[in-house]
Amino acid sequence: MLILAIFTPLSTFAAIFIPAPLAILFYKGQWQRAVGYAVFAMLGLFLLGAWIAPVLLLIAVTVTGYILSIGLKNNTLAQSVVYATLVIIAFLLMMLLLLKVSGIFIWPFMAQQIDQALKTELQLGVGSESFKSIEDQVLGQIRLNLPAIFVIMAAVAALSNAAVLRVALIKAGKHNESFFRRLRMPKMIAPLFLVSFIGIQVGSGSMYLLIWQLVNNLLIITTFLLSLQTLSLLWWMFGSTKLRLLKWFAAAVFAIVPLIGYVYVIIGLLDVVLDLRTRLKLRK
Repeated sequence: MLILAIFTPLSTFAAIFIPAPLAILFYKGQWQRAVGYAVFAMLGLFLLGAWIAPVLLLIAVTVTGYILSIGLKNNTLAQSVVYATLVIIAFLLMMLLLLKVSGIFIWPFMAQQIDQALKTELQLGVGSESFKSIEDQVLGQIRLNLPAIFVIMAAVAALSNAAVLRVALIKAGKHNESFFRRLRMPKMIAPLFLVSFIGIQVGSGSMYLLIWQLVNNLLIITTFLLSLQTLSLLWWMFGSTKLRLLKWFAAAVFAIVPLIGYVYVIIGLLDVVLDLRTRLKLRK
């Protein structure tokens, strides 16, 4: 999978799910086998002429797999997802630093890819001036919110691996309670969201660029986390009932209907502040 992640068009897909098989080996107590595969992969990369970047990827996925395996053993997978997300973010930051030190700037390459994608999507009925305006807006927003995009990518990667692990355990006949229903965000998310939301409302793009970027990215990240909090609440409410299909319907609606997304953020904020699960338990 590591070779696929580096040398084939399946790179993104393979890189995301590399930690899962390693986590299963660690969970089964076969850490020698897991480390052996990692060392073998490292030697293979050296022979293929790959150096620092693939080795950093190898270290990141091995550590991520180990962290997730600890969560499986101690039934604290939700907490392990948070730690795994931090490891993936650290890997992305090191890659960006490595590229910068090497004199490679990622933004021109990304801008070129986005430009090609926009030309493919908007080639019909869009004049050159209109296209240039749309392109500038899209590129400006992506560049402004790039840190938040990396954080969300890391969180999605960690959650995806955790989901794969749980499915693997269920198929192996081992009962494992849904980690997602126990996913809880720290209370500090609430003031961070409120501060960033107010900052967006009272500020403007003319603010000091670094502060404006910080406020925008903070709002995107906290909005994403509060939405996850709401989905986790729905998993907790309907996960073990006859209405369990409702949670998948709610997740699909959240992804499709933007207005529902705002409702999810509000519910997540209330759950963080008021602990709705405890209140619902008391009512029962």
